[in-house]
Amino acid sequence: MGRIMNWQTLTLSLSLVYFVHMPSCHNSFVNGFIRPFSIQRTVSFQERLPGLIKYRAKYSSDFEEDDDDDDDDDDVPEVDVSNFRPPTTTASFGFNRGRSSPSTRKAMGVSGKSAAKVFVCTNCGAESVQWRGKCPTCQEWNTLQEFVVHRSSASNNKLKPIFGGGGGGMNRGSTWLDGIDDDNYERPTSIDNIDMNADDFRRLVIPGDDELNNVLGGGLVKGSLILLGGDPGVGKSTLALQLAAQIASTSTPVVGVGMGEIPGAIQGPVWYVSGEETLQQIASRAQRLKVDSLSQLLLLAETSLERVASQVVSLLDNQNAEHVEQYPPSLIVFDSIQTMMSEDVPGSPGGITQVRECMALLLRLAKSTKIPIICIGHVTKAGDVAGPRMVEHMVDAVLYLQSSGDDGSFRWLRAAKNRFGSCQVVGLYEFQNGRLLPNPELHENPLKEDDVEGAATAITVEGGSRAMLQEVQALVTPTTASFGKKTVDGFPYSRLNLLLGVLQKHCNVYIGKTKDVYINVVGTSAKNSKTAHDLDLAVAIALTSSNGSVSIRGDTAFLAQVGLLGELRGLNGEMEARLIQAARTGISRVIVAGRKYKVSRKFDLEVIECPTLRQALELGLTSGKIPIRQKLKRKAPASKRSSSNEPKSMQELDLDDVILDDEEDDENDYI
Repeated sequence: MGRIMNWQTLTLSLSLVYFVHMPSCHNSFVNGFIRPFSIQRTVSFQERLPGLIKYRAKYSSDFEEDDDDDDDDDDVPEVDVSNFRPPTTTASFGFNRGRSSPSTRKAMGVSGKSAAKVFVCTNCGAESVQWRGKCPTCQEWNTLQEFVVHRSSASNNKLKPIFGGGGGGMNRGSTWLDGIDDDNYERPTSIDNIDMNADDFRRLVIPGDDELNNVLGGGLVKGSLILLGGDPGVGKSTLALQLAAQIASTSTPVVGVGMGEIPGAIQGPVWYVSGEETLQQIASRAQRLKVDSLSQLLLLAETSLERVASQVVSLLDNQNAEHVEQYPPSLIVFDSIQTMMSEDVPGSPGGITQVRECMALLLRLAKSTKIPIICIGHVTKAGDVAGPRMVEHMVDAVLYLQSSGDDGSFRWLRAAKNRFGSCQVVGLYEFQNGRLLPNPELHENPLKEDDVEGAATAITVEGGSRAMLQEVQALVTPTTASFGKKTVDGFPYSRLNLLLGVLQKHCNVYIGKTKDVYINVVGTSAKNSKTAHDLDLAVAIALTSSNGSVSIRGDTAFLAQVGLLGELRGLNGEMEARLIQAARTGISRVIVAGRKYKVSRKFDLEVIECPTLRQALELGLTSGKIPIRQKLKRKAPASKRSSSNEPKSMQELDLDDVILDDEEDDENDYI
């Protein structure tokens, strides 16, 4: 009986809880000892409690009375509802729930564990707390790699400003950015109040290197962060060391005691920070480049960015120093970003997290101190800068040094990104005696005085505005084998076959299978289709000249594309830049494409517009006409020649009618 009363008490208690949580209900439990009833108005728990006790007493009388030993179990328990709070019906986590989802909770905040796992995309640098086959940011497959991130205590998680400013009174901990004047970043400033002629906006012009100045848009901007990439051995460190030496040559020398003051602004020395070489190795390279006697060029072998940044910040107020090492630098070169590391970031140098955080640290240093920084970056097999894609978005300019030509002597400097200039400008260097010499192009046409057979002049445009002189050489000789071969160097093989077909069809210039054809482009190569089209007319006239043994006028440049119908088409790019380059190199005649024949004078040049390829060939050759050679007809072999005694036709045989069938299988002759 005690057990029955205890069960009744439990049922009553559950009923009480139900009525407390559902004050507006109209139906109650139907099971157990409670019959259905209706509540017409909303009442409080205190008003409902006597009725519940009455119902319990009424329906519990049907059972046997309990003994006196279990009187304590028969009493209705007293419930204190003063501190009761009904449970919520919302989920325990999710958006706008007050808690993060279980998948992200372990990587956020401060946990009891000292480290957490995070998956980083090697292509774009996006982070995820769980592995995914496809990166949700860049949509690349199998690019997420697992990394272990060490947690820090809540006291060390201090907000660091981006530009070193207080952000209008924001408190931050003690960092290497303390002491930097950041009044310009405290409040918004009208664009009309910005003085573009101030010293802070003055560019550092690189002396003796107009190529780099043009690519950068006029020189180095103060406070800019530049990333220089390129293949191994292309000359990144050589170019960076030459740049550092050229800027150091314009630095302000140190004035001794009693020697007066230097008028104007002081330009500090140049720091060359290397994490790949020792000081002796850097000095040996400087000696090869003949820049080892500059006292304003300071070398530093260091891999910790915090130590370098602390030294820079400590020298900002030293404007009357007695030694060159005590002046703040005017330029810092890091070789390379993959060898640098931050002590506050876990991981080895060159990792995704290290490269990203190191570049962010250099960005804050450059913007806060207004010192331009150049970082050398390694590249991957695809030609991109190693590390997360975010690095290229953080910097102000991304420059690529690329090799041009099979000989490897020329280098192109291109800007993939430039916030302070155009990306269409390219620079050209040439390796000579271990040095990169800018602007090595010829300013005189080597063919302007001589009319040469099989050599024509063309002008191509690199980067949209850089005109380059090209010499196209062709050689057509009889073959010594059964079939002739075609050899090209710096020109597409498929484009050569197209031009041979157009010459044969529309100009009656037949270069058959019995001849060997050789094409060579002197200087830079034209393996891409856009540059190859610029050389169409020059290649066609060189082939015609060599095939007919006729010379080409050396004072003429050929600037047109060739169509399949034998017509000439205009070139893509700046025609004005081509004409200026032709006049500067001593060329007097230029043949271009036109709808009708027309001659004009522009830039001291005779510009001849030709509609067809045949007309352009006649104007470009010294003979004034196209040499036409008929196709050679081979004699039939002696074994196949008919003898005079042999009959020549069926009539001479005088044969009777012959039936090539018998009578036995007539039934099989038809189906």
